[in-house]
Amino acid sequence: MKWRRFVSFPILAVLVLMEMVYYGTVFVFLDDWLGLQSPAGWINAVIFTSLASFTLFSFFVSVLTDPGGVPSGYFPNIEDNDGSNQESRDAEALKKRCDKCPAYKPPRAHHCRVCRRIIIAHG
Repeated sequence: MKWRRFVSFPILAVLVLMEMVYYGTVFVFLDDWLGLQSPAGWINAVIFTSLASFTLFSFFVSVLTDPGGVPSGYFPNIEDNDGSNQESRDAEALKKRCDKCPAYKPPRAHHCRVCRRIIIAHG
C-alpha cells in the first residue's frame, strides 16, 4: 500500500514545514507587504502558490517512485585482465556483502530499511 509511506516522521515533518512556510509567506508576509487584494499581491500569491504546488508534486513523486534495486542474481564482476593484485581484488569483491541480507552489494549501493532491500544510490 503506497499510502503507508506517508505515515512517517520525516514525511509528515516536510508537509508541516511546507504548510508553515506557505501560510507565513502568503497570509502574513504578502498580506502585510502588498495586501492580497491588490493586483501585485494577488500575482505574487499566485506565483508562490504555483511554485509551492510544483514543489509538493515533486516531493510526492519522489516518495512514491520505486528507487530501483539490485537484481536478485547479482554477482560482482571479478574478471579483470589487469593482472596486478588480481587475487586481492577478487577477495575484496567477494567480501562486499550486505550486513542485513545475504546479497552482494555493488558500488554505491546500500540496504534501505524502508524497502528492506539493497538499492543503488543515483546522483
